[in-house]
Amino acid sequence: MTKPQLVTIERQKVGLCDLYGFILKESKNLLMIRQVSNLRLDGILIINKKEISDYYTNLSNEYQTQMLKEFGIYQTIDFKVDYDIKNWKQFFKSSIKEVSYFDIDENAFGIYLYYLGKLVKIKKHSILLHQFSGAGNWDKKPTKIYYDHISTCGIGTTYLQTYVDYFKLTHNELKIDK
Repeated sequence: MTKPQLVTIERQKVGLCDLYGFILKESKNLLMIRQVSNLRLDGILIINKKEISDYYTNLSNEYQTQMLKEFGIYQTIDFKVDYDIKNWKQFFKSSIKEVSYFDIDENAFGIYLYYLGKLVKIKKHSILLHQFSGAGNWDKKPTKIYYDHISTCGIGTTYLQTYVDYFKLTHNELKIDK
């Protein structure tokens, strides 16, 4: 078996920019990648396959894969992930033991919304996410996000993790009564 190569993921149907990463897992509905941004690993991204027009590797991807190998970055990628990506509900159920914070792109009827937040509850057709703003303010009530509307979901991304680390540093973490 050949080692995985960096892939380009096109999302022309929704007019969004291309994504880059190493494929970790794939199901009928979802694609999980170890995202690469500016030749740096940037968390795990799960993508709704309905929004993918194509994904492929090319000479540029092969060259960048070689660069990542020579810098020792490629060797740090864990290609064995335990998350279940049969569907969004299964993904959240399988990840909640390890992951609390998510960044989610929602495509509800052609309108894109972006959420950063802490998962509060997994329901039959949706999740409840207690979100925070770019200014670090927590919303008073959780937001309901339907599985059918989720475009992408990121975990451990640089952007999200910077907020999470800062919340821990400043003791501004969300406290949820159970």
